[in-house]
Order: sequence, then C-alpha cells, then structure tokens
Amino acid sequence: MIQCQTGAEYRANNREIKSWGCANKIVNGKDACKARHIREDILTKTYVAALKKMAGDYDKVMTTLQDSTDVLIKEYPIEQLDEISDRIIEIQTEVMKVHRKKQQGKIDSDKYEQQIEKLKQELQENETKQLELQQATTKISHIKDWMKEFGEHLEAAQMDGKYDGVVIKKLVNKTKMYDDRIVVGFKYGIKVEQEYVK
Repeated sequence: MIQCQTGAEYRANNREIKSWGCANKIVNGKDACKARHIREDILTKTYVAALKKMAGDYDKVMTTLQDSTDVLIKEYPIEQLDEISDRIIEIQTEVMKVHRKKQQGKIDSDKYEQQIEKLKQELQENETKQLELQQATTKISHIKDWMKEFGEHLEAAQMDGKYDGVVIKKLVNKTKMYDDRIVVGFKYGIKVEQEYVK
C-alpha cells in the first residue's frame, strides 16, 4: 500500500508519463491535498535506493528479526503444541466418560454438572493456548520465510538497480510518500527513509 503523508492512498495516474498521486487530491482537487505527483521512474529508483540502504544494514536487520523471533519462541513455547493437542483430546474423552456415567446413573446431577464445568473450563483454557501457539508458529514461519526471501533477493539481484516488482510487493508492507522522501515500511516493523532519486 502506498499512502500520502495525510494517510490517503496513492494511486497510479496513467498518462503519457506514468506517475503516482494522492487519491484524495485526484478526486477532490488541489485544495484537498497539497502532495505532489511522483513519476513512476523516480519512485522505482527510490525504492531500489531504499533497498540498497537496507542491504547495507543487512546484518543488523537480520539480527533484529532473529531477536524478535527468539522473543516469540520464548513467549510462546511452541514445543508444547503437541502436548496441548493431546490434552484436548483427553479432555474430550473424559467428557464422554462423564456423560456415560450420568446415563448409567453412577453419578448424580450435581456431581455431573461440577465435573462437566471443570472439564469445560480446562478445555477452553487449552483451546485458547492452542490457538495462541498456532498463531505464533505461523508468525515465526512467516518471519523466517521473509528473511530467507530477502536474503535470496539480495544475492540474486546483488542490489544493482534491478527492480523486481513482485519481490518488492512481497517484502514491503506500506510506503508513505512525502514531498522530499518516502518511508518504506517493510514487513515486521522495519522502516527505511529514503530521499527521492531522480
């Protein structure tokens, strides 16, 4: 997503020379926004420069991402996921046993309600924890994939000015346009500020 400094989205303006402009300004006129249009060739060069700048800090960026991954792993011990899944199955089995005991008249209604409520609470706690760990596992996997993809892009393109729009779309989360610069927001909180390259 490309945004104006006011927060409105930028969109392509397909004239003889392709450029990008604030959608609010395009629709509502100059009074709605003072941001200027940016030619696509300038925007492309600026993206590449931002990537080169990021490449210069490659080790630092990778260390930051690895640190955030390590924090996630410590906060969410994903190795417990199998144990929790097994416990959920055990609880479900226990619920069925309690139901059978009630049907067979082996426990009274009060005891049945107590046991079911206790199992229900434990089941909810485990399902919540399971969901948190599954989401953490997915996020960790995405970060690792992003790190690998970015590293491969650096190596393959050698950051020599080649503009791979497909890869950029995968790596970049949001770009904010200013009169003299852009701020490229890569995924997972990494930002690079770059003056326009003409």
